[in-house]
Amino acid sequence: MKKTFDLFMIIILVVAIIILSSCTQALEKETTKSTEDETTENLEQDNGDDLISEQEEPTESNTQQPNTEETVSILPVIEYETITETGRFSGYPDDSHIAILISGVPESIAEKIFLVDENIRDKIDEINPDEETVLKFEYYTDENGENVIVEITKI
Repeated sequence: MKKTFDLFMIIILVVAIIILSSCTQALEKETTKSTEDETTENLEQDNGDDLISEQEEPTESNTQQPNTEETVSILPVIEYETITETGRFSGYPDDSHIAILISGVPESIAEKIFLVDENIRDKIDEINPDEETVLKFEYYTDENGENVIVEITKI
């Protein structure tokens, strides 16, 4: 009777191991398929307006010498959400930045420094601001955390 019980337990263990290994293999296949589906979905999203890529599939005739004339790659354009603020002109910390005291913020913490390009600098020069000049401006924060003015007008 003891031998029958031991044999029965061994058979149950073997069956359990087979079932568990089958479940693990099925789970791995499902995970791999899910990852492939996500990758395909991400690639389809990336092939929108932001990225243009025309490449030939490798064949015997074109694998020896890459044809760079038929490959076009444009880096994606990063779009930032702009913020519109008003404030008083505070000064120029350097040639490429402007300091503005943001309206509605306590003066001790109101000053923000903004990066300005040549076009914006020309507009600021046309405005010729002093410390009483109130400005309306649009800016965004770039990937480096720097505030960049894209539009500025005198109020």
